[in-house]
Amino acid sequence: MITMGKFSRREVFGIGAAGLAAAYLPSIALGSSQGSKKRPRNVIFCVSDGMSAGVPSMLDQLLETVHGRPSFWKRLAGNAEVVIGVQSTCSLSSLVTDSSAASSAWGSGRKIVNGQVNVFPDGTRLTPLYEVLRDRAKLKTGLVTTATITHATPAGFAVSHPSRDEEAQIAEKYLSLGVDVLFGGGDRFFSPAQRKDGRDLYADFARAGYAVAKDRSSMNAIRRGSKALGVFSSSHVPYEVDRLNQSGLLRSVPSLKEMAQKAVELLQDAPNGFILQVEGARVDHAAHGNDPAGILYDQWAFDDAVEAMVDWAQKRGDTLVIVTTDHGNANPGLIGAGDEYFDSTAGLQKLAEAKASFPTLLQLAGAKPSASQLQDVVRDRLGIGLASEEAAFVARSLAGDGELRNIDFYKGASAALAMVLGNHYHIGWSGPAHSSDWTPFFAIGPGTAAFGGGWFENNTVFDRLLKLYGVRFQNPPQMTREEMLRHLGRQRQALGRAVADHWLA
Repeated sequence: MITMGKFSRREVFGIGAAGLAAAYLPSIALGSSQGSKKRPRNVIFCVSDGMSAGVPSMLDQLLETVHGRPSFWKRLAGNAEVVIGVQSTCSLSSLVTDSSAASSAWGSGRKIVNGQVNVFPDGTRLTPLYEVLRDRAKLKTGLVTTATITHATPAGFAVSHPSRDEEAQIAEKYLSLGVDVLFGGGDRFFSPAQRKDGRDLYADFARAGYAVAKDRSSMNAIRRGSKALGVFSSSHVPYEVDRLNQSGLLRSVPSLKEMAQKAVELLQDAPNGFILQVEGARVDHAAHGNDPAGILYDQWAFDDAVEAMVDWAQKRGDTLVIVTTDHGNANPGLIGAGDEYFDSTAGLQKLAEAKASFPTLLQLAGAKPSASQLQDVVRDRLGIGLASEEAAFVARSLAGDGELRNIDFYKGASAALAMVLGNHYHIGWSGPAHSSDWTPFFAIGPGTAAFGGGWFENNTVFDRLLKLYGVRFQNPPQMTREEMLRHLGRQRQALGRAVADHWLA
């Protein structure tokens, strides 16, 4: 049974200030059962990247009101076997983390500077989780994502590197480490035609014994037990709303659920078990762009993938499944609109008609589109009729002459479109970037006692995962903020801007 646990009134108000219990845990209270102390054979670590509290809430509301069923997230939250905790997300350099620092906290047990991967700004290397578990527990390892496979969150479990943006080098480090299964996007970091050094990493992986796949059919043909590299797009895997509504993408690009299911099929016979990260990456990217259809359809794809992983694990009884997010982003939410707020429900339901993400809409509209061109594209792909004033507002913004051009939070290409569509969807956003929110941490299966309820620092997850396998390992001591500041200037000279606009790639 999931219970509140022992909190003082002050602690309860502190938790309430963060908006946690009601936001993430429908129909249950914060805290959890003590969980299972049984040691798992396998761990599946599911991450909806950049998922603020409003995202699973709105998805569930959309599914309930349009499709008459709850989200799996809600059903998981109501499962008495689930242990639920809340984690911090701050990095060494800021109260607001980026994905590389957040994943590295899980992946090394240390808080680091945003923009780096398992390394301190003085160059001290931190040994990543997958390397430790490969060497000490003999586990097989896998990474599945809808971003480039070399992106920050998967990299944080597997490599140490001074810059998250050097993805071509991160791809090489995956090969050196020998990650057993790699599924995601990022052909430009493997193809000799697109890599700056002309190296054919596909050939190198094949020589190392990997089956290489570039579409759904070739992925499905990989034999059970094989090592595998699957790369399904030049950059990030397409947004789910685009994948579902473009026949070519639907035919050739696997869903997150399909990639995850294939990964566990390939890893399930590992003699000593496996650890697999499954990332719904484009939730974060859509949040940066304030894209309602982009974010909710990708959260839906993540929800489906998590359900498949939990079902698989529950049938076996030897696999721990973790479901979490690394940080919030843009804090979207359904806002009250109209008399008695009737318009809010109708606005959310309109998302069922959406057939394109913002990037696809803007591509279809063309460079510096007219107001009428925008009206045509939005009507065709979203089923929404923009008023002439709304369309003109967006057109001016896209031409660089919009009313928002001097507001930092609303300089993005899609900012004006998001604001105008707020009149129709009644979804609001706090900005275009990550937030400092605490985030939920769900665990189900053997080993849940290691995550037993309450609040914890995200970097304690590393030790908790190692202890599941009886492994003792400590990375170099945590760098202090004062030490970090002494080294940061030199790091910036060497690397430049640490956190680029990765969601636009």
